[in-house]
Amino acid sequence: MTTLAGLPRRARFRAVTYLSTRPRLYYALRHLARRTDPLCIRRDTALVIEGYPRSANSTIAHGFIALQNSPLHVAHHKHHAAQILRATEWGIPAVVLIRAPRAACLSLLALAAEARHRAGRPEEEVLSFTDVFAAYVAFYEAVERRLDHIVIGRFEIVRDDLAGLVERVNARFGTNFQSKATKETPEPELGWHAMPNELRNRTKLDLDARFDTELAGSPALSRLVARANAVHARYRKADERAG
Repeated sequence: MTTLAGLPRRARFRAVTYLSTRPRLYYALRHLARRTDPLCIRRDTALVIEGYPRSANSTIAHGFIALQNSPLHVAHHKHHAAQILRATEWGIPAVVLIRAPRAACLSLLALAAEARHRAGRPEEEVLSFTDVFAAYVAFYEAVERRLDHIVIGRFEIVRDDLAGLVERVNARFGTNFQSKATKETPEPELGWHAMPNELRNRTKLDLDARFDTELAGSPALSRLVARANAVHARYRKADERAG
């Protein structure tokens, strides 16, 4: 249950989800708030790599950067559709990462719980199942209309085949990004959040049980989850058609 203290953060999450599908408004507000940072897309960006959280973003983005022989600007880790939509507007190569919705959404909640535990606030909860599934749907439905201009990176494939993903990017966009590691390729530093651990695994088990209970009793959540599953299935089919 979300505490009163968590309500402003939940409202902010929902507001950002809304704005993140509207690039002009999203970047205008970032500029006004001085929140445009080096991970945001810019005119000289070489590649945009974005996906809903917990969809191999760190593995792919940092792995790709480590492979390259010279510095490139890569936009990543905003987890917002605006990054991909702006890339298609500007003709910049883009990869959208996607994972099955239940796995991605529950993993995000588990990571948030671990972060609160590390900060000494383990009892505080902020986001609901509805919040995270709604954000998943908003992200991928917004990007879906631009899939002809994007390479799709499915979690279950690309996390173990970065080279294959980079080769698909090169074939699609006519780029020549380095796809194979050499002796000089540094090992990407992914951080604690990217790797599973015992605490997070226990949290996921608890979330699984709570989610199933809430799903069984909430027609609204059931409809939202069905919508998330449907958009994931459409991405899978689009990726299979692309070869």
